[in-house]
Amino acid sequence: MRGKRAALAAGGLAGAAGLACAAAGARREPSIDLHEQDWSLYEEGLQRRSYRSVGHFLHHLKKLLEAQALIAEIYIRKAISPAFRERIMLVTALANMCAWCQFAHRGFGRLAGLSEEDIRDLVTLDPARFDQREHAALCWVRETLTSREGASEESARRFEEAFDEEARRYIVAAAVSMHFFNLAGNTMDRWLRIITGRPPEQESYCSLVR
Repeated sequence: MRGKRAALAAGGLAGAAGLACAAAGARREPSIDLHEQDWSLYEEGLQRRSYRSVGHFLHHLKKLLEAQALIAEIYIRKAISPAFRERIMLVTALANMCAWCQFAHRGFGRLAGLSEEDIRDLVTLDPARFDQREHAALCWVRETLTSREGASEESARRFEEAFDEEARRYIVAAAVSMHFFNLAGNTMDRWLRIITGRPPEQESYCSLVR
């Protein structure tokens, strides 16, 4: 009986913590809050990032929990279209050079209606190939994840003009979710290669053009 009560209490605390994180995240301007270790070992640009400490992992886990309510709406209520969601996911996976996530979300993208040409276009982000609102968001996400200074003033301005605050929160939540799992996938891959004695995966990995 005591064990059951303890389990229920733990579950209640975990749920309350998740709701508190979500409420705290909802009060702030939408942003992708990176950790210092997202940069400490890496140069700018597309990089194969992985978790480098417990604190690094917990930082991004907290951001994922803060975004969980928005992520649920993205998938259940389709707060943003599935095709746009997958474009965000793929741009994020490419920024972090996560081979596993690129592979998985390439398939999810096809299910969401993206063609192979649509997916390849995410590498160059040629504005002529995109809806201008979506292009503003995708450029903002990529620049935020690949530049120490974050997105340029021009990209930030375009993003804010293209979407209201609620829509920006959904876009950020999609990128935050993907960023967490990109680093988790890269970390798991790194340790599996160490354990099995396989050579490290090449740092620059893009399956979107294959």
